[in-house]
Amino acid sequence: MPSILTTLAFVATFVAAPALADLGKPPLRPDLSYLDGPFWQYLAPTQATWDQWGYGWIPQSCADEVNRNHKCAVTDVQVFNVHYNDCPTAWVMCRCNNAEMSIVNMVDAFGRLPVRYRQWIRHPIAFSDSSTWAYAVNGEIVFHKNAYVPTVWIHESSHILDAFAISVNGGRYSQTQAWLDTINQDPKVPDNYANTNSIEDFAQVANVALFDKLVPNGFGSVEPNWDQIFHQYATVEWVMGDNLFQGGTCTRRWADSTIIPMTGVAKVAAGKVGPKPAYMPKSNNTNAPPPLITKETPSMEIIRDTHFPQAD
Repeated sequence: MPSILTTLAFVATFVAAPALADLGKPPLRPDLSYLDGPFWQYLAPTQATWDQWGYGWIPQSCADEVNRNHKCAVTDVQVFNVHYNDCPTAWVMCRCNNAEMSIVNMVDAFGRLPVRYRQWIRHPIAFSDSSTWAYAVNGEIVFHKNAYVPTVWIHESSHILDAFAISVNGGRYSQTQAWLDTINQDPKVPDNYANTNSIEDFAQVANVALFDKLVPNGFGSVEPNWDQIFHQYATVEWVMGDNLFQGGTCTRRWADSTIIPMTGVAKVAAGKVGPKPAYMPKSNNTNAPPPLITKETPSMEIIRDTHFPQAD
């Protein structure tokens, strides 16, 4: 297992800045790194196999993230079909070939999330960088450097669920008055980063809620002052419902991003392009029933989470 992060000090950048503000609450803990040890123990990995695409093809959304100013050429992106035994439709993952996080780590970290969490994510993506940071955008979760940490994967995935799985009138649940009222019922927030705004508080509280559901004796097994944020994590448990439960099978998926040739975004050497991969590849290692495929393209503003190099 990787070493557990000891310090998570995030700096956030948002598109919808006018709606976001410091919550003005003291933190229960400086960060959530103390949850990672039990998460490694109790977030069970999901059996999986994977196969790599032939060279020269990439999902459009992966190419879009490469072009978002990452230090990776689109021709250096590896694309994989990842087949988990709890969903008959594979997930397509993208990884820059110099990313610190291996495909093995990506498959493992993603597979430890409950399947009802995973089913809201379209494409996990990994890049290299000098520091560890991550973001969520549209249906993608994007990681940099040493992001092989449960609380980071849960946090980014929770941004996606907040926007789509439990959205209210087309907006994030975390920006509703109901969530703000819930925060105000508690004297504290989970950690320093949760105090950034209601969106980041929700994603951090989602870590606590999943921990409370998953680990024997719940959140109180590691936090004697659990009651200081009880209304927040109890509410997340209620609104997230079975998305927090381990076991079962996927019930819905986003349609994959369109497959495009790398020649459309970069020059690929002649003769190196492989056959076009199958779209929405199926898994043969499961008897799980087919999920509902949502044709709508997920659209969500970028939520960028950057933490300092000392966390690496």
